[in-house]
Amino acid sequence: MASAKEVATRILRATVAAGITYIVTYYLPMTFLLIGETAKVAEPVITPFSALCIFFSAADELLRGTGGQYVLEVVRGFAFVAYFSLTVGGGELVFVIPTEGSQAIIAVDMTVFFFIVVMISLVEIATSILKAIFYFIEREEEELEELRAKLLRELSQG
Repeated sequence: MASAKEVATRILRATVAAGITYIVTYYLPMTFLLIGETAKVAEPVITPFSALCIFFSAADELLRGTGGQYVLEVVRGFAFVAYFSLTVGGGELVFVIPTEGSQAIIAVDMTVFFFIVVMISLVEIATSILKAIFYFIEREEEELEELRAKLLRELSQG
């Protein structure tokens, strides 16, 4: 069981991580990189991405050092694959930018980028599953050692 100090430390670290992630993934891009109409067009793409990043950075800090950390890593991998699948759609990212009297349509082929993101996410998912397996095996070995030591103590006393 975690002590109150440890829980408070985890919550503080999660809050700091979420704040830094918010600044990096939402505030800075929306303030300095995307200005005017571009910000309005990009906001539906950036906002969910930023929300995912903030959630997973905070949750990662809360679960660090536990078996839940590895489960979270697998969920994060699938969440980002799903996010990029929904965002990129058929491999083309289309922005409609209103101009004076007409609209400018900017279409960017994202299939190569999407493929790279999916591959990285799948490798991350596989790595996280292996880490989880090793973590739980190690925990079981520790429990078996404790039981063995307890049994040896009881046998030597009896």
